[in-house]
Amino acid sequence: MIKQTFKNLIYWPLTHYCVLYIMLAFMIVPMVFYTGDLFQPRNPLFWLVSFLMFILSFSWLLKGFVYVLCSSWYDLWFLRRKVQARQACAGVAYEPMVSVIIPAYNEEAGLVATLKTVVASTYTSMEVIVIDDGSTDGTEQEMRRFLLKYNLANNYEPAIPVRYRYQQNAGKGTALNTGIHMAQGEIIVTFDADCAVHKDCVRQLVTPFVDPAVMAVSGNIRIGNMSNILGVIQSLEYAFGFFLKKGEALFGTVFVIGGACAAYRREVFVRIGEFDKRFLTEDMEMSFRIQQAGMRVVYAPRAIAHTEGPSTLRELIKQRIRWKRGRVETTVEYTSETFSKKSKNKLFFWFAVPLVYLDDIVMVFSVVLILLLYVYSVEIVNYSFLYVLMAMTSFIYLLVFVGDDHDRNIKNMIIIPLVFFLSHLSMVIEVSALIIAYWTVITRRKVEWQKWQRRGVVDKLRQK
Repeated sequence: MIKQTFKNLIYWPLTHYCVLYIMLAFMIVPMVFYTGDLFQPRNPLFWLVSFLMFILSFSWLLKGFVYVLCSSWYDLWFLRRKVQARQACAGVAYEPMVSVIIPAYNEEAGLVATLKTVVASTYTSMEVIVIDDGSTDGTEQEMRRFLLKYNLANNYEPAIPVRYRYQQNAGKGTALNTGIHMAQGEIIVTFDADCAVHKDCVRQLVTPFVDPAVMAVSGNIRIGNMSNILGVIQSLEYAFGFFLKKGEALFGTVFVIGGACAAYRREVFVRIGEFDKRFLTEDMEMSFRIQQAGMRVVYAPRAIAHTEGPSTLRELIKQRIRWKRGRVETTVEYTSETFSKKSKNKLFFWFAVPLVYLDDIVMVFSVVLILLLYVYSVEIVNYSFLYVLMAMTSFIYLLVFVGDDHDRNIKNMIIIPLVFFLSHLSMVIEVSALIIAYWTVITRRKVEWQKWQRRGVVDKLRQK
């Protein structure tokens, strides 16, 4: 009984919110009753470290400020481009054939649920291709049962045909390439096998392609399982990350077209080749190759797909190690392109990519800085600096949530005052994964594709 109660406390975010609100109250109350000199610097070393951190992170802060500022205007810019492209098409409806590719490996828990959301799409000029990459669980049996029921229900002439192929395990990149070879569509869309896809997602991914200059579209990926505090933290990371992607799209510096929800013109694979199976993050490497070729990438904020994030700390750290190791592999692969005069996208390879390494350095030192801030604030009973950071963080997330009707809800508004605290755990996870990832590079240790116990996306997909 006690063990079950403790487990419920861990998995119920409301408990954590209450604890964090209590911590915030204990920070505010001493400030109200304290009558000493609040601003007397008792530790010069603290100010020296703060000054050095500010100098170190200045360009990082400037980049963040510019991206946050510009992201708020993205929807207006995006709408204007769509209107111009539609006018150029003289009002003719743009509904190209779309091939949705879903690679799967041991996705018994969520594959059928994903397929049900995909075939319920409002966009019907498409086909769905599922590539089973050598699953060893019941994925194939579940898939066969689904196909039988689906075809029977539609008299073997479904509006959206679903095709299935099993192949020997060769990796996600190879599975995607198999799907591309089978695809008949002009537009290639990729979803992960653990996603719940919004009914308008495919249509929203296709719409930007009415502009012939657009070669790839990044969708809006969200966390679907938020039953514990790790899910909430990941949802905040994704919400902020995809908010910044608006700024990236404006400047033409989209760093990664997330494979869980992405779309490409078939022409992309003809011109620059298919996915490279050598990389742990094949979607990031493809993104770099697209940028290298000078192709336009945009972001479709209303193309929403909910994915299942890791539900334990161990699984989450493993996922982030793979991401960061894959990022290192990709940036090293394109070292010759960085600061190259021949680069077709200088803003990406001269600005966005080099700043990644600065971001890593700042992230590591930020843990030390935040710890020093807390120690110093408690010592002089002055939380002014922390309040400023809290206010800035809360304001940024307020922009994120208010600017997206999908996130504009009471749950997120309750979280806003606590975001600063919640970001600490995220920071520790990211720094831990970063250090381990770089260590695996130095020691040349192989990082395997992590696999966690799938439970399926449990939260309901919001149909807005």
